[in-house]
Amino acid sequence: LEQVEKHLPHLVQVSLDNFSTVQPVSRPMVPAFLTFVVQPGSVHPLGTPLRVEVGVLTPDRATFLGSATVTLALEANPVGAKLTGTLTRPAVGGVARVDDVVIGAAGSGFTLIASSPGVPPKTSFSFAIRSAPLPPANLAAVASGTTVSLTWTDTTTDEVGFRIESALAGSS
Repeated sequence: LEQVEKHLPHLVQVSLDNFSTVQPVSRPMVPAFLTFVVQPGSVHPLGTPLRVEVGVLTPDRATFLGSATVTLALEANPVGAKLTGTLTRPAVGGVARVDDVVIGAAGSGFTLIASSPGVPPKTSFSFAIRSAPLPPANLAAVASGTTVSLTWTDTTTDEVGFRIESALAGSS
């Protein structure tokens, strides 16, 4: 065999010349593609970590390659937010798992870009970061028999519903 880089997996091709000699040829299997194995969800609450997984694939896209590092950055950043957390991770078993990056401002249309040395970058699906809804204003409760009527002024424009909870006096 020819001199090979020992730290990289190798693809060995064997050619038969007139069915009598075996000529092995070895070349490193360098990563050639990135893919988001787990995409960011479509909506995340502000301040909560994103969970994404980026796969590093061999040129034939058939095998995950575990010897690369993956770096995440914001590609589309409509509000100038900052991305914090561990932005560079090693691929373990061919997949870099990220679970502690946070985007510091609310907005829609964010995308992440994953990169790894010598590999074309990959862009995630678009997603949004939503701030927590504001509390209602002018909350009032009127009891009549066994019925309690609530009224309030809605101060938020992007909530998808309301949750009303009750508790007995003195309980939590």
